[in-house]
Amino acid sequence: MLLAFGDGWRKNNGYQLTEQEIRKDFDWAWQWAKEVTE
Repeated sequence: MLLAFGDGWRKNNGYQLTEQEIRKDFDWAWQWAKEVTE
């Protein structure tokens, strides 16, 4: 993907996932999630 779109994909909202979308597929992993403090 990086070769086709360069670095611009990071700024395109169409490629950004919401927490809800991530939880839908990875809800099983949320039990190990740690809060990011950076």
